[in-house]
Amino acid sequence: MLLYIDEEEDQGRRVVLAAALSGHFGDDEVQMAIPEPDIETMLEKIIESRCEVLITDYRLNEYKADVQYSGLDLIQAMQTHFEGFPCFLTTNYVPHALEKLHDVNLIFPKDDYLSEKTASGDKDKSKLPFFLRVRTKIDEYRADRRKLEEAFHKLYERSLGEVLGAEELQLLLDLDDRLERAIGGRSVTVPRLLKQDALAPFNNLLRRATDLVAEIEAELEQPRENE
Repeated sequence: MLLYIDEEEDQGRRVVLAAALSGHFGDDEVQMAIPEPDIETMLEKIIESRCEVLITDYRLNEYKADVQYSGLDLIQAMQTHFEGFPCFLTTNYVPHALEKLHDVNLIFPKDDYLSEKTASGDKDKSKLPFFLRVRTKIDEYRADRRKLEEAFHKLYERSLGEVLGAEELQLLLDLDDRLERAIGGRSVTVPRLLKQDALAPFNNLLRRATDLVAEIEAELEQPRENE
């Protein structure tokens, strides 16, 4: 689902309509929301929506003075909470937004997607490729998550039937960390040190086995005294 944040309801309705007209989103796949006064409440609202992409206006307090953050602040908070989460910033003040955000691929002027049919025959802006970019970003994010989950579960299933090497155990921890960062606040994360403590017996066993093999090989290489 696509969630659009704007302090102007009329703008929000136009975006919802433009997304549906683009052909890349169904009517039930697009919602809009008015920004909450504080960013923590707004972030909770976004998480509860279970959206797959966030599009937000840049100036969220232009007509709503009690809003204490910008669209850029909201994107940064969201991507801190969910690493790599698809977000887009829309604005009529592109140069100013570019000064604040280094990733130019996240910023789009509003004219790129608002549906504007004129008597002069101007192009319907809803047919511009903005919503194709949005849909593509969602598909990429889903694919990355799926690959990450598959890699983790494959290695985890192996760990249930055999002893993993030190590098594989480290990879399992790394994959688990990345999954936790991807799902963010939808799950309680386990501190890295606790995971390492849980795997400590396996690491110690592996270390002792490695040392034992090294000792046996060293003994075999020594010439017999009686020969």
